[in-house]
Amino acid sequence: MEDKKFVEKKIKGKCLNCGHNELIYRETIYEIPNSGKHMIVSMECPKCGFVYKDFYPIEKKESKEINIEVKDKEGLNTLISRSSDAWIKLENLNLVVKPIEGEPMLTTIEGLLNKMEKAVNIMGNEKVKKKFKEMLELKEPIKIKILDKSGLSNVVYKKGNVDVKEKKLSEEEYLKKEKAL
Repeated sequence: MEDKKFVEKKIKGKCLNCGHNELIYRETIYEIPNSGKHMIVSMECPKCGFVYKDFYPIEKKESKEINIEVKDKEGLNTLISRSSDAWIKLENLNLVVKPIEGEPMLTTIEGLLNKMEKAVNIMGNEKVKKKFKEMLELKEPIKIKILDKSGLSNVVYKKGNVDVKEKKLSEEEYLKKEKAL
C-alpha cells in the first residue's frame, strides 16, 4: 500500500444514524508508537454530523493480553490505547467492556474508570456502586486486563506505581481467554 498523507472524498453510503445517502470519507496513515503503521478512517454524515471512526493495522500483529495493576493515585494518569477489537476487564469487580467496532479508545486509566463508573451507576446495583467507590480509594491495586485479538492495544506511557505485563497469544490461547471472560 502506498503511504498517503491524507485523503478526503464524498462517497455513496447510508448514514447509520439518519439514513442520509452521502458520507464524507477520510483516511490517513499514521505511525503509532509501539504499534506500527495504521490507517485511520472516518466517515462523517454532512447532514446530522454522525461520525464512524476506526483504525486498522497495516502491519500484522499477534493477539495479546495486557495486565495492568495500578497501585497509587498517580498511576490513574497512565495512558492506554484500546483497539476496537479489544476486551477490557476490571478484575476487581469482574466488569467487562466488550469490543465495539469503530470505537477505538485512547484514554487514561482514570478516564476508563470514569466511563465504567457511569455504566455502573446506570445499572443501579448499590452493592456494585459501593465496591466501585471503595476500589477507587486504592486500598488495594486496581487490576485491569486488556485482551486484544488484533494486538494493537498498548500502554502508551506509565505514570506512578503501575505494573504492566504483556503476553503475546496464539490464536488458540486467545480464544480460550476470550471464552473465559
